Amino acid sequence: MMSRKKVRDEKMLLRIGVTICWVIFASGCSSISYYGQSIIGHSSIMLARQPVEEVMKSADETLKKRLATAIDIRQFAVEQLSLPDNKSYTTYVQLKNDTPVWNVIAATEFSLGAKQWCYPIVGCASYRGYYHKEAAEHYAQKLKEQGYEVAIVGATA
Repeated sequence: MMSRKKVRDEKMLLRIGVTICWVIFASGCSSISYYGQSIIGHSSIMLARQPVEEVMKSADETLKKRLATAIDIRQFAVEQLSLPDNKSYTTYVQLKNDTPVWNVIAATEFSLGAKQWCYPIVGCASYRGYYHKEAAEHYAQKLKEQGYEVAIVGATA
């Protein structure tokens, strides 16, 4: 088990690294700024994680029941379905919004296929995710000005 000091030190180093990346990315072009907001948004969620067992100690009854159900489902998946017994579904984050990410989806008029964006490491996707709704709306407006039909959809998971 890691000491609290070591966890705090790792979190501080990650925050410093993310801040440095953000300063570098923000000074560049819009796609670099996009990656910066992605790194910061994802990191802020990951840094806010808490072990489910710890959250259950102070959670209200509704949340306790949901977390207990998640624990039972995870246990079933490991024991009965032979899924990996890793760290998946062992932490919890209380989000500030109903949705952590807003996806921008665009298509040309009368098209049956969505616009594709390609990203390093993960490959191509038919959406572009934003951790702030205002940023998603701003980008959606730019796409509309280019003639795209656009939707902004909250990703709940």
